[in-house]
Amino acid sequence: MRLVGVDVGGTFTDICAIDEEARRLHVYKVPSTPDDPSRGAVSGIERTRFPMNEVDRIHHGTTVATNAVIQRTGARVGLLTTHGFRDVLQIRRTTRGELYNLHWHPPAELVPRRRRVEIDERMSADGEVITPLRPEEVVEKTRGLVEQGVEALAIAFLNAYANPAHEQQAAEIVQKHFPGLFVVTSAEIIPEWREFERTSTAVVAAYVGPLLEHYLEKFDSRLAAAGYRRDLLIMLSNGGVATRRDLRKRAAHTLMSGPAAGVVAAKRIGDELSEPNVVSIDIGGTSTDIAVVADGEPRLASEQEIEFGTVVHLPVIDVQSIGAGGGTIAWVDQGGALRLGPGSAGSEPGPACYGRGGTEPTITDACVEMGILSKEGLLGGEMPLVPERATESLQRLGSSLGLTPLETAIGVVRVAVQSIALAVRRMTLERGDDPRGFSLFCAGGAGPMLGALVAEELGITRLIVPRFPGACSAYGLLQSDVRRDYAQTFARPLAPKSWDDARRRLTEMEELGRQDLDRDGILRESQRYEYRCAMRYYAQTHELEVELASDATVDQVRELFRQAHEREFGFVAGPEEPVEVVNLRVTAVGQVARPQLGGLPRAEEEGRRAIRSTTRKVHFTSERAEEATVQWRDDLAQGDRVRGPAIVEQYDSTTLIPPDWTVEVQATGDLLVVRGGG
Repeated sequence: MRLVGVDVGGTFTDICAIDEEARRLHVYKVPSTPDDPSRGAVSGIERTRFPMNEVDRIHHGTTVATNAVIQRTGARVGLLTTHGFRDVLQIRRTTRGELYNLHWHPPAELVPRRRRVEIDERMSADGEVITPLRPEEVVEKTRGLVEQGVEALAIAFLNAYANPAHEQQAAEIVQKHFPGLFVVTSAEIIPEWREFERTSTAVVAAYVGPLLEHYLEKFDSRLAAAGYRRDLLIMLSNGGVATRRDLRKRAAHTLMSGPAAGVVAAKRIGDELSEPNVVSIDIGGTSTDIAVVADGEPRLASEQEIEFGTVVHLPVIDVQSIGAGGGTIAWVDQGGALRLGPGSAGSEPGPACYGRGGTEPTITDACVEMGILSKEGLLGGEMPLVPERATESLQRLGSSLGLTPLETAIGVVRVAVQSIALAVRRMTLERGDDPRGFSLFCAGGAGPMLGALVAEELGITRLIVPRFPGACSAYGLLQSDVRRDYAQTFARPLAPKSWDDARRRLTEMEELGRQDLDRDGILRESQRYEYRCAMRYYAQTHELEVELASDATVDQVRELFRQAHEREFGFVAGPEEPVEVVNLRVTAVGQVARPQLGGLPRAEEEGRRAIRSTTRKVHFTSERAEEATVQWRDDLAQGDRVRGPAIVEQYDSTTLIPPDWTVEVQATGDLLVVRGGG
């Protein structure tokens, strides 16, 4: 079996190619091509030298949807909504992004008010028709939107989660009279209550849908021309994959496509190393993605907020991103403080040390100046560096602070480490977890470079550096199963009779999942189902979601909620306090075959590769330079140990091992780095 994972990032496109028969894994990195990401992706796939007609699966992680929202390059969208609810998108949740800043203004809505049109229809909260839909009004209002140049239409009617008939009828009318329009209805994406969240999710799906469809069509065409004959599988934010035909109305499910794959890789590798609790930091060219795997499972969130007021209310792997990547630009604010981001040098022109015209100092430039990165070049020498340009950029920045280039570089790295450590604390300490009880999983091209420094800041004593950290998301793509989520608002008190009805609805959703997985060609023995229930004490504003067994009793469900409430808020109400079941959710998982790879030879085996070793000075402080051992990772065998200060270099990353840290090479090829491991 030959498998290829393709993860398109802001700076590089990462390729992970697995030849299962040869039990070999190869990674490649090519510059991303923002004007047409599929061009760089196909170029990277061609480097594998696999005949395209012999490739069994291609899994793809994409930032097309995310970039479209952030950069405002999506489709021109119109919205049909119930009379009186035109301004739901603008009102949002009646909160402010900066509460005490009188000059703060929220970002513009994806659909301006002139393209938000009211339809005189109404459903009750019980799904009863109050005001019937008039087809002629739908045609007339939609025609007005089309005359404004609308390319996609979101339909979000009040209480459609209880009865989607009006939304479905309106969609059929629109598609009959305006067949070229891309149409999304809210209830088919998220059949749950809360009008803002459902409307916002539908609008995002309509906004990114045409763009994603066009991109995937182009990518499919390039692959077909090269000889690929199978489905292209796209990574979803929930950690699963789906085919292109399934994504027409599910485009919003791809917004965390690449980062989700990195967390799947952290989970799989953690499983192999018997490390069930890990904090993943994936430091790429433009950002750091942080996630938590607890008890062997990635933490999920019920929604993500792409920017203030743009919410996608869908199950996602809980990933938080900050602007601290290798290409993040350092600068000095008006108060004279050293700052990082959010600006990035990207792949073009890139950091100053790339020698491509970039002049502003970045984290990569700082690491070159400190000696952490080789001045000879990156990607095994394929990408030469110009270290003098790094020094010049840091000198310009440092002159305003009265610092030398080296002192400035150390300051830049310290700020980056502090920023990442603070984000990790938000994901752990602020949610009741002590980060010292976790291992730090260091992915991305810059993750192993800064990982030990972040760990020291957090008091973490164990690091995991995967075999190919710079292509970890591409590897995670190939470890991802098919996943489909089904949800339904229940909104009834938790009681024996109502819970019987809830279990019946869970069973119905499970059957829907079974039918979809059957259509996907997933064998019954490879199917499994996860059940979740969102609950709250009566009259609370928000609910807590718990995972439960399919045959859970009402008392077991109540106890699961009490445990979750105490963990989240530190208290539980008395047993007489009524609990309300708000939403029911089923996830259907179609398990795909895991690629099997060969392990590393043992250190004592004959015929192992000779270890090449050099040294170079690494400046941990401006006063102290350590003579660090430099080794090439491909030379290391299972059981080899490397004591810090040291640097382990490889094609796609550089691992920094400070003094008092020790690396041991695992059978899987991953590095386990332990503080005080002597």
